[in-house]
Amino acid sequence: TLLGIALVSAEVYVQTDMLSAYPPHPEVDGEHGLLIVKGDLVDSPCRLSMDSYDQSIELGTLASASLTRPGERTKPVPFFLKLKDCLVASGHFRDSRTDNITYGANQPVVNVSFTALDDLSNSSLVKLHGVKGIALQIVDDRNRDVHLNNTGVSHILNPGDNQMGWSVMAVRTTDILVPGPFMAVVNFRLNYD
Repeated sequence: TLLGIALVSAEVYVQTDMLSAYPPHPEVDGEHGLLIVKGDLVDSPCRLSMDSYDQSIELGTLASASLTRPGERTKPVPFFLKLKDCLVASGHFRDSRTDNITYGANQPVVNVSFTALDDLSNSSLVKLHGVKGIALQIVDDRNRDVHLNNTGVSHILNPGDNQMGWSVMAVRTTDILVPGPFMAVVNFRLNYD
C-alpha cells in the first residue's frame, strides 16, 4: 500500500540519516555497533499483548482409534487473545452472516477473523499438512464454529485489559486416514470500528 511504502521510505531515510549523523568512531577503544529501534504506531482502541502475537498450540499425540468416524473430535485445547489498555470509545460492527449490528456506547467493539487454508472436505475446517483424514476446527467461547476466511463474531470490550478465548481441536473428515506429524498455520486479524 502507499502507506507501507511511505513507512519503509521513512525508515530507510531515518536509518540513513542516523548513520550519516553518527559515523563509526575508529578512535574508540573496543567494539562498537549500531542499535536500530523499530515499532508500529497504530490507530486502534486497544493494544494486542505481546504474548498473543505468535502462539503455538500443542494438540499432543492423537490416537487414530479415537477418530474412526467422520465428525469425531479430539478434546478442545483453549487459546486466548489478550488486549491491553483498551480506551473508552464507542463502536459498532455489522455481522455479515446475520446482518446484526453490535453496539458499544462507551466500549470499543472488535471483530476477530481467522484465515487459513481450508480443508477440501469442509471449508469451515483448517487443512492440516502432513496427514490426511483429520482437520482442525476452531470454536469460540460459546462453542460456535469460527467461519474461516470471513468476518468473525463481534466482541464488546471493556476499557482496560480484555481476554477473548477460543478452542481448537482435530476433527475426523471423510478423507482416508493417513497418520503422521501435522501442522497448520492460522492467521488472525482484529478489526475495530
